[in-house]
Amino acid sequence: MRDIRPFLLVILLVLLAFGGASSAPIPDNGFRVLIAYESSSAEQQSGTAAVLHSSELMRFLNEECVKEEGRPAWRKWDVDNDVSAEPELWQNALERAVGDAGGVLPWLLVSNGKTGDSFAMPDDLEPLLTRLKKHL
Repeated sequence: MRDIRPFLLVILLVLLAFGGASSAPIPDNGFRVLIAYESSSAEQQSGTAAVLHSSELMRFLNEECVKEEGRPAWRKWDVDNDVSAEPELWQNALERAVGDAGGVLPWLLVSNGKTGDSFAMPDDLEPLLTRLKKHL
């Protein structure tokens, strides 16, 4: 049986060279954030719940996110929300967040269109804001 590892390596290198593997979780220009959570369990984790509902976090997102039709480009959605009426960009972002999270919620996708991050929400606001600011 032939070893296909060299062939797979070539495919990976081609994808990376030609942009097939984007590091931007939300592939549109401008700072965008999606917070995916489960409403029935978010309140059970006090530190995470405090960050999830932080007015300072909301203020930061309102000020820093690009505007879409006059609305700051961030969303905080329960993973069970029906988002079929939302733009495809946001539908795909929620799908990716749920997939990346693997059941760990709340989960964030952060993107500026070129780079981004996908991670579990920390229990403290300051580390979260620091991580978000890396993608401004």
